[in-house]
Amino acid sequence: MAASQLRCYRLKQSGRRYGRYKLLRSLGVTNQESWNVVMYTQGWWAMSNKQAVSKGMSNEWFIRQGLRSIYAEMTRKKY
Repeated sequence: MAASQLRCYRLKQSGRRYGRYKLLRSLGVTNQESWNVVMYTQGWWAMSNKQAVSKGMSNEWFIRQGLRSIYAEMTRKKY
């Protein structure tokens, strides 16, 4: 899955607006940015592509969660 798809899925898991707000705040997104994302009404996919969500759920965050990068696996030289 692409990172934006995983972000979208994680946002859906967090539930309603306050749950999404708490998730973003726990990821280090500022108060104002979190509410701007939560109040965005264009849908899950568009919300997952917001800059604040990408900042909170960065590639490093996915690595800390235990997910491996497909790109890193494919570009690793095998001898």
